[in-house]
Amino acid sequence: MIRKIKLMKQLFTTIGRGIFLLFALTAGAQTEQEKILKVGIYEYPPFVMIDGEDFHGFDIDYIETIGLEMGKSVRYSLYKSSNSALKALKNGEVELAIGGLSVTESREEALDFSHSYYQSGLSIMVNRDNIPFFKSLVHALRDRAIFYTFATFLLFIILSGVVFWLCERKFMANHKSGKSGIGQGMWLSYATATTIGYGDVAPRTPLGKLFTIPISLIGFIVIGSISGLVSSLMTMEQLSQYVLDVSDLKGKRVAYKGDTASEERIINHYAPTFKFEARRVESAQKAFDLLKSGNVDAFIHDAPLLLHHANGKGAGDLHVVGKMFENQIYAIAFRMDSDMQETIKRIQLKLQQRGLLDKLKPRYGI
Repeated sequence: MIRKIKLMKQLFTTIGRGIFLLFALTAGAQTEQEKILKVGIYEYPPFVMIDGEDFHGFDIDYIETIGLEMGKSVRYSLYKSSNSALKALKNGEVELAIGGLSVTESREEALDFSHSYYQSGLSIMVNRDNIPFFKSLVHALRDRAIFYTFATFLLFIILSGVVFWLCERKFMANHKSGKSGIGQGMWLSYATATTIGYGDVAPRTPLGKLFTIPISLIGFIVIGSISGLVSSLMTMEQLSQYVLDVSDLKGKRVAYKGDTASEERIINHYAPTFKFEARRVESAQKAFDLLKSGNVDAFIHDAPLLLHHANGKGAGDLHVVGKMFENQIYAIAFRMDSDMQETIKRIQLKLQQRGLLDKLKPRYGI
C-alpha cells in the first residue's frame, strides 16, 4: 500500500513537472512572438524598395523606428501588390500592412488605419522631348496660311519682275525677249526683296532704282511675316503636343498602373472626362519604358513614386508636370480587431514631434 502511494506521488510529480515545463516553454514562445511585429509589404518605390533580400525605403525606415519604440523587431512578408498585402492582413497572416497605402472609403469599411503620415495624390509624368523640332517645322509649313503667304509673295515677285524688265530692258542685252527678260527681272526683284545682293544684277535706270525702295520695304514685311508665322505655328504645334495639366491629355495615350487604389478613378472618371486613351500597365517601370520609347504620351500615378524616379533614374529624360490632383493620404493598415492601433498612433505623434518625417522626405526625393 505504501509502495503504491509512493508510486502515485512520483507519477503526479512527474506530470506536474511536465505541465510546468510545457507552460514555461509556451510562455517563452509567446514572449518571443510578442517581440516580433509582423508587417505585410509590397514593392512600391520610394516607400518600399527591394535590394536582393533586403528592404529599404521611406516606409521601411518609418516602421523600423516604430518597432524600435515598441521594443519589437520587424518581420516582413512580401506580397505582389497592395491588394494582396491587405488581403493577407484580413486573413491574419500579418499584424499590419504598410507601403504607401492610400486610405479609401472601401478600405475603411474592412480595415482600420493609423494617423496619416504622408499627403499624396496623382501626378502626370511625360517625356521631356514631347515633339521633335523638324516634325513641328513640317507641320507648320503645311499650314494653309503659310501656303497663301508664299503664293502672294511669288505673285509679287512675278509682277515686280515684269516692272523691272520694263524699266531695265534696254540695258538687258542678253534678255530683250519677254520670257528671258521677265526671268531676269524676277531674279532682280527677288534679290532686292530678300536683300541677298549677289551683285550680279542691279537696277541702272532712275526708275528702276526708285522701284527698288517699295520692293525692299515690301520684302522686309513679307519675309518677316513668313518667319513670324512659321515660328508661331511651330510654337503652337509644340504646345499642342506638350502636356502641362490633366486637361491637356485629350486624345493622348495615357498609361496607368493596375491594381492600385486610383485605378477605378482613372478609368471611370478621368479618362471619359478628359477624353484620353487609358492604357493599363503591370508596373511603373513598364510605363517609364513606354514613355521613353514614345509609345505613350503620359503616365498618371502617385506623385511620390514619379518624383522619386524623375529625381533619380529618370533625370533628364522624364519629368513631372502640373499640379498634384486626386489628393490621397497614406497610413498604416490594421485589422478591425487589432489591439496595437492606439499604441502605434501615440508613437506616430511622438515621431512627428521629433521631425522624423521631415528628415525622411528629402532622403528619398519626395
